[in-house]
Amino acid sequence: MRRRSIIASGVSLALAGAGALALPSASVPAAAALPAPQVLPTPARASYPGGSTALGSVDVVTTATTDPAALAELLAVLDGHGVTDVDVLEPGTTPTDFAVVLATAGEDAVDEGTDVPDSAEGYAVVAGADGAVIAGRDGAGQFYGVQTLDQLVADVDGAPHLRDAVVADAPAMSLRGTIEGFYGGPWTHVERLEHIDFLGSVKANTYIYAPKDDPYHRDQWREPYPADQLAQLGELVDQANAHHVQFTFAVSPGVSMCYSDPEHRADLKAKLDAIYDLGARSFYIALDDIAYTSWNCVSDETTYGAPSPATAAAAQVDLLNDVQRTWIAEREGARPLQMVPTEYGDIADTEYKDVFRAELDPAVVVQWTGTDVVPRSITNVDAQTVAGLYDRKVFLWDNYPVNDFGDTSGRLLLGPYAHRDNGLSEHLTGIVSNPMNQPYASQLVVASVADFAWNDTAFEAEASWCSAIGFLADDDAELAAALEVFADLSRMAPTFGSVPWQPQAPALAEVAGDFWAAWDAGEGAAALTALDEYAQTLAAAPETIRAGADDGLVADAANWLDATDLWGDALTGAVASLRTRMAGDGDAADALAAAAQADADAAADVRVNPLRNRWPADARVKVGDGVLDVLVADLLELGSEDVTVTAPERVLLDAEGGVSVPLTVANQFAAGATGFTVQLEVGDGGTVEPVEVELGDIPVGTSASTTVDVQWPGAPAARSTSLTATVTWTAGTEASTTADVPLQAACAPAGSSPTGIHAVSSEEVEGEDAGAVNAIDGDLTTFWHTQWSGAEPVPPHTIDLDLGELTRVCALTYYPRTDADNGQIDEYEIYVSTDGETWGEPVSTGSLGSGRHERWIPFEVSEARYVRLVALSEVADRPWATAAELTVDVAQPVPPTEEPTPTPTAEPTAPVIPTPDQPGDGATPAPTGAPAPGGDLPSTGAGTAAAYAALALLLAAAGGLALARRRVSAD
Repeated sequence: MRRRSIIASGVSLALAGAGALALPSASVPAAAALPAPQVLPTPARASYPGGSTALGSVDVVTTATTDPAALAELLAVLDGHGVTDVDVLEPGTTPTDFAVVLATAGEDAVDEGTDVPDSAEGYAVVAGADGAVIAGRDGAGQFYGVQTLDQLVADVDGAPHLRDAVVADAPAMSLRGTIEGFYGGPWTHVERLEHIDFLGSVKANTYIYAPKDDPYHRDQWREPYPADQLAQLGELVDQANAHHVQFTFAVSPGVSMCYSDPEHRADLKAKLDAIYDLGARSFYIALDDIAYTSWNCVSDETTYGAPSPATAAAAQVDLLNDVQRTWIAEREGARPLQMVPTEYGDIADTEYKDVFRAELDPAVVVQWTGTDVVPRSITNVDAQTVAGLYDRKVFLWDNYPVNDFGDTSGRLLLGPYAHRDNGLSEHLTGIVSNPMNQPYASQLVVASVADFAWNDTAFEAEASWCSAIGFLADDDAELAAALEVFADLSRMAPTFGSVPWQPQAPALAEVAGDFWAAWDAGEGAAALTALDEYAQTLAAAPETIRAGADDGLVADAANWLDATDLWGDALTGAVASLRTRMAGDGDAADALAAAAQADADAAADVRVNPLRNRWPADARVKVGDGVLDVLVADLLELGSEDVTVTAPERVLLDAEGGVSVPLTVANQFAAGATGFTVQLEVGDGGTVEPVEVELGDIPVGTSASTTVDVQWPGAPAARSTSLTATVTWTAGTEASTTADVPLQAACAPAGSSPTGIHAVSSEEVEGEDAGAVNAIDGDLTTFWHTQWSGAEPVPPHTIDLDLGELTRVCALTYYPRTDADNGQIDEYEIYVSTDGETWGEPVSTGSLGSGRHERWIPFEVSEARYVRLVALSEVADRPWATAAELTVDVAQPVPPTEEPTPTPTAEPTAPVIPTPDQPGDGATPAPTGAPAPGGDLPSTGAGTAAAYAALALLLAAAGGLALARRRVSAD
């Protein structure tokens, strides 16, 4: 790498070389130290010493190779920060005011020693008391240097100040941006123009025009664009060129293409020619979402053979090679052809991919959506695998935050760009995000995708999400806080199954968990105070956003802001009703609760209007669903109970089969109550000691605890039962309440996954990856399915679980598959065995019924190494059986007879339900040796060393708005 220094010896910034200019000494004193900025995307290397300089009059120094787009952007940036006294100097003119040099690396105006990365789009920015230099490796580098300088300017007492900085930066991936590839209403022309502007601001360089519902893109691909639409496409090309964005024109001919027909190929090339003549230089052929086991014309079968994935691939490759070699190669400036194949969302080695790997021109860029259409994660192993399948690095089409499929109905997708491995730049040429039908609401995720594609090794999903929020808020802290609360309510990220790849509202879930923990601990007043603080913030957020956010975002999110308004009123009302009830005013509390319920009902009924997506006509807005609505409902229900009794849901059996049950009696709202007594009964013929407990006085908002012992006759057995508690007290007159407290009397704190499959009667391994091992892999998104391809064995179906050693077991938990009801087990039997051969009588029989919730099946504590589940029938009487996961409650190993002392096993664990806190969420540390936030910058020359010798050159770690890792408390 060539090293070029911008700062000369001492503290003055010099421009050396033939025709160089000397900058004047600073006429404005340096300002107080400023915190490090959150530059987005995160630079590869940067140092922010802390000083800053007020920007008054500015001379912009140009050279013969100053990029016009970068210059225009620099002037717009200065104007946006209120710097109006700006002179643009012709090359060779000496500046008299604070100078900002905009040049190409290697220019005379840039001193030898400046550290500008050698790679395309690289740049360096150095700012100090005497001026600033933006040096780009090319025009795009200059443009991106301007974007960084924009984020180095801060308002200090109403005046713009430029932070001192040294930044040397270049992208990790060569293609970064978006693909307008969704179904539903396409964006408007103005929305596209403004989106391209936004892409440039986050250093994204790619916009692929591929709207599925543009008829001339897909269904009528052979027809030329009407003149008015062609003119608009020309404006998009011009806008893209002005922001160093590649306008990539995509056409999707596969729905009706006759690959062997010369006229069809001529029409395709004529379509591309029309856009090339507008100035576009990047082109794309989309072959996704089409049938590839039938032909559109007889001649294709004659040319390529009987329809099959392999012959379809041969026809497609023939077309792609033709376009690359006879059209792209013959047009000046045209970039390599891009395409998406029909098999775009998997990593299976197929006959289709075999043809692509062997025959496709190596210049053609292939897109891939991950391991599914909407993948839960994208790993380095996945990307490396698919690169091998296509014999090239692939270009990731990431279907996030797109909301054009069923489970996204009513949703904005505003969560972090998570579960993408650091280091993917080793295997990908780039990433484009498929955004929502709402372009401005998409910017939050698009900004983080650009951040990842620029510097994936230093990427951290949560920090990038917060930085993107700050970027959209233009560093307005109040607006950023409001956006953070609002976006948290739309973090749910669905897949095509029932299990999302990001959970809903984790920040609110943590608030709710903290509330219930404090409430259950008898700290009712403090719990309500903390919850009310959040509720007030939530209620104020919509108006803050309407007043301060971009007009496009406000319009896109209008329905969701309206719903949030109502939910905020419902939550604040529910909290107020509880506070009022605690104060003893039941009538006023009832009125507040009724108003809160009305607000909640209205919030749940807000419709999406206008409807831009392919959602049902009466689609309702979803905001914080499953968290916020549940919290409000639970608070209102809480207000209906003066006194509550609670116990742990699961208690552990002792050696005799009994349990000790801790009970908590909470006086929530019974003002003036005294003399609390609780009387107890237990089900299943058990006995409880003591049967009556005197707890004395329990003030409002506090609780009292006791422990009772329960015993059942017969051999120790796990069971699902309840404890009936009748609480009496005096508040003027005697009052009482009765509660049935559910109990799971179990031999283990939780179920654990078996170590292996001993035997299985049937499994599907040909038509899909649904082997029996999926039932014990700890992943609820995979499943065991009995055979359905080639043959469909009928019940009974058996699966034998191996626990690895002789243990004491007492229950099996059945988790149905999460994405469908196929094969859901109804009637069942469970057996246990010590040797895997002798099974005896079933330890449990019954019917599980329908529903995708887990089933805990208790039985007598037994010594066993093997547990057999027999599926006798399916809920719809179909021939299959399935299980997403099977776990067993394991008490402890049975010690070998020759060993005098048993060796306890590790604590059993429940099946893993993926959350953003698990590996794969983008929080993986950067590889050893990779640049990371906080890393020292290498020397940038003697001038820089002299100027900043006393400074620690550290890249600012993400801060500011960063949310703590979220946890979701279980009741």
